Amino acid sequence: MTKKIILIVGTIIVLFFSAFVLLKIQQNKINQAENTNNSSQNTSLVKATESTKLNGKIYYISYKEGSLEINSYNTSDDKITTVYSDKDEEYKIGKFGNFTNLSSEFLATIKNSNKEKLVSFKFNDKADMHVLREDFSISESFAADPLGKEIYYSKEFITDSETKHNLYQETRDGKNQRLLYQANAPILDLSISIDGQKAFFTQDDNRIIGLDLNTFEDEQIYKTGDKIFDLSVLSNGNLIFTEANEKNINSSIVYLINLKTGELKKDLSLREKMLSSAIISPDMIATGVVQKNFEDNFNDMQTGELSTIRIGSDKINTIGSGIHIICWKP
Repeated sequence: MTKKIILIVGTIIVLFFSAFVLLKIQQNKINQAENTNNSSQNTSLVKATESTKLNGKIYYISYKEGSLEINSYNTSDDKITTVYSDKDEEYKIGKFGNFTNLSSEFLATIKNSNKEKLVSFKFNDKADMHVLREDFSISESFAADPLGKEIYYSKEFITDSETKHNLYQETRDGKNQRLLYQANAPILDLSISIDGQKAFFTQDDNRIIGLDLNTFEDEQIYKTGDKIFDLSVLSNGNLIFTEANEKNINSSIVYLINLKTGELKKDLSLREKMLSSAIISPDMIATGVVQKNFEDNFNDMQTGELSTIRIGSDKINTIGSGIHIICWKP
């Protein structure tokens, strides 16, 4: 009787163990199949992304024979067209402002030996330039709201006792000036939010500040131990900027900040080049940058390599030489 019970128990144990082994084998086959499918889907996604052609035109500034040009690069056929040159102009392109997303204008200054003007460029087959202010001397940074109706600019004021930096707002024609903000540090990389409700700028080389244009309340959006350059607002409303290593300015990272969630996301990085005036394509599949190599300090007028890099890829497509990217239009 005892032997019979032992035999039955042993048989049950063997059957249970065999079922467990078979179950594990089957599960492994299912997992392998799922991994194969996922891998296939991911490969298809990468291939689809890499095979997708870039669209739109990149407008940028470059040097040619001692003059500044505004060029357009057509991403679909790799054609470069010069839409403006100051070669034969009395007034030369001076400082760069922003590109207004809704009125589609690029703000800049033009200057001769003793006078500076505020102008806007609209891009078609050629760049149509319009003078907004006959006398516009700026010491720090300037930008327009997305509609191009309000002009914002920062200036430095030095007295016997202190130095202050003021942020002003005026209408397009220079009227209705109001002081928005005052600080002890320069107000740089000025940009205006898509809804026109906030101004963003950098201070102390390492902070991004957001200023509510209705309440005048300011908040620190981001702070780093390194240095921040080329802050701007993207067409989707988020911020993009370059963070360079404090000890090696040519080691840099392009970051994106989602202003709704506060999420900080790394877009791309290079250890040997400064990624200047970065911008994202309208379809959000590529980044445009000017790669610059500085021997010493940052210089926004230095020439570098205008390049496009697909998001998620390390392949760099070099287009030519450039100084500053204005916009990437659909």
